[in-house]
Amino acid sequence: MDLGQAFVVHDLIKPNTLEFRRYQMDLALECINQSLLVVIPTGLGKTVIASLAIAEHLRLFPDRKCLILAPTRVLAHQHHGFLTKHLSIDEKDIVAITGEDDPDLR
Repeated sequence: MDLGQAFVVHDLIKPNTLEFRRYQMDLALECINQSLLVVIPTGLGKTVIASLAIAEHLRLFPDRKCLILAPTRVLAHQHHGFLTKHLSIDEKDIVAITGEDDPDLR
């Protein structure tokens, strides 16, 4: 990850889509190094932090997968939309599965 830009520069982040914020980058990198629970106020970028951590994890381990759990369908769909918009990953590889999906297709 390049830490000297106004936007995050990363192989798996679409260019000029995520503004660089040091605390988000620091927390994302900590997520790669250890298990971490990020507790920050609404609007400070928990989804951005997760996206950065996912991008770096997939860069380091391209054969692995990442999973985000959300307590509501609405939040699951928001995460899906955010990841699709910001990650340079084939959209068919970013999937949202909720309780409204057919159990046989999950």
